[in-house]
Formats: sequence, structure tokens, C-alpha cells
Amino acid sequence: MKIRIVEFDGTPEELARAKPDLIDLASTSATSGQKGPAIEMAAPKGPSVVDTQLIARVFNRRPLSDSVKKVFEVLLRADPEGLSTTEIAKAVGISRQELAGVFGAFGRRTASTPGWPKDESFVGFTRKYNDHEGREEWRYWLPPAVRQVLESGAVRL
Repeated sequence: MKIRIVEFDGTPEELARAKPDLIDLASTSATSGQKGPAIEMAAPKGPSVVDTQLIARVFNRRPLSDSVKKVFEVLLRADPEGLSTTEIAKAVGISRQELAGVFGAFGRRTASTPGWPKDESFVGFTRKYNDHEGREEWRYWLPPAVRQVLESGAVRL
């Protein structure tokens, strides 16, 4: 018998959305005998039914923490494929666990903003195998609508 452990780094909401994919991944790996993932787990690509005014309201309804500002500055400079949790944490100067806390706090901000759709994600993210790290890791990027709001100057980072 072979048991494979998958580390999940994300908010409770992200875990709930990823759970079916994690179950599929576990059954695929178990039945195929593969080392490592054969598939890439993808989550929603970011706001699809959300307008830029609502995105700006999420950012501006309360002051942003320094860590949140730094995370979005880093994501704003990233290429379209985004950055891994390790890359973001390193660029911000915090641990991966602290980054999970930053994402969790921002997720609560988003969920508490009136009008924000329950199942919408603020950032795009996917789970990919990182050859350099030798493990799977989440990658995050800014969807076009969020990027537009940040580049417009409607939010001060």
C-alpha cells in the first residue's frame, strides 16, 4: 500500500472549492501508480461577474495591512502565469504560513464586502508541480479586472 500526502496551502474557501479536485487527484494517483500529479488542478480564474467598482470597494472599504499591500504589489509586477506561494512569500519577506494568513484575512475582507458574489475568487490561482521545489504549489495571478483597478490608481498600495 502506498499513501501519498498532499499539503494544501490556502484559505478554507479555497479548500472547499479544491476538495473535489483533491479527491480526484488522490484516486488518479492511487490507481495509476504515478509519482506526482498527472493533472493540474485549476480553480476559478478570478472575478468574472464582478465590476471594477466592486473590486475597488473591496480594497478601499477599510485600510489595507502592509502585508496585503506588498502581496498585491508583487502580483501586479508578476507575469501572466503568476507566482508560487514560495515566490510571493519571499518577495514580501514573510513565511508561507504568514502568507496563508494574509490570504485568509483578505478572503474574509472580500466575503464581508456587501455585493461580493459568494463563489467568486478575487485572484486567479491554480495548483502546479514546481520542479525547482520538488512539490506541488499554488500559483496566483491578478485577473484583468483586478489588475485594471490597481493600475488605474483607484487603490493606493
